[in-house]
Amino acid sequence: MAGHNQSPTQYSTGGYLAITLEKKFHNPLEDASFLQQKYVLEGLSTNYIAYLVGCSHQAVASALMRHKIPRRESRNQSRQMLKGQEPFGYKMVGGKLVLHKGEQKIIAWMRIQKSHGASLRQIVFDLKKKGIPTKNRSSKWHPTTVMKILAAHREQR
Repeated sequence: MAGHNQSPTQYSTGGYLAITLEKKFHNPLEDASFLQQKYVLEGLSTNYIAYLVGCSHQAVASALMRHKIPRRESRNQSRQMLKGQEPFGYKMVGGKLVLHKGEQKIIAWMRIQKSHGASLRQIVFDLKKKGIPTKNRSSKWHPTTVMKILAAHREQR
């Protein structure tokens, strides 16, 4: 069967063993171009590269250092915050917390509604009816959320 493409299982036992051993003993972490491709160009995480290779993420991190491939900043480092999200009414710009004009208008509207006697539930109903998203856009408005936002922004009257 010379000249035909054969899968490793179609090779004689010796050929299959040679291919298996070659794959088994090749360590992709020793290949700088592999790490450059996966980590830098494809943007894969150290955890995902470790999953692909079958090792720990610490081993991948060590290999990156050995090959002098600079580590990316983590999301927390790039945002200069340890955890959590910005409070409603604020956003991060250049690593600093600044007022979010759109959300400030919503807070002002909430305050007006509350001063005219609207209940927290009514304000929530109106927020949902107007299609105004929450800060993280995946959760729903709740009366306690509105109460906390109004309490946090009480001093801005």
